[in-house]
Amino acid sequence: MIETKRDWPGLIVAVVFVGLGTWVYSVSNSFTEYAAIFPRTIAIVMMLVSAANMVVLIFGKGRPNSKPNAGYRPFGLIGVGALWATLIPLLGFLIASIFGFLGAMVLAKFSHWSNKDWVKFTAIGTLVVTVAYSLFKYVLNVPL
Repeated sequence: MIETKRDWPGLIVAVVFVGLGTWVYSVSNSFTEYAAIFPRTIAIVMMLVSAANMVVLIFGKGRPNSKPNAGYRPFGLIGVGALWATLIPLLGFLIASIFGFLGAMVLAKFSHWSNKDWVKFTAIGTLVVTVAYSLFKYVLNVPL
């Protein structure tokens, strides 16, 4: 039987994000009706996801004491984010975002992927980024 323990740091982060979402929502009350839509939506989603995470962390089984060696992943993600920001002026927002998403996807990979998985995940990632870009640029008229 695998020994488990509660994820106290994860629970603390979830509580902090509920508080942050509450603060963002309250600050958005001073915005115009349309300017408040985006921050309120993000705040509500952040609070709901954090609350769901707290329920899982409190009532779930816990996590195994041993975890895969992932010490490089946070630093890799910082590098991917910095590279993404650097590539935006050179390649444009859409192409740089696709590369950034794919870089983050590689960092998130814990198990071996077959060639079919690589193709599938790359296609899905490219589609997700392209749809999000199109939504912001053409529907919401956000200059990117």
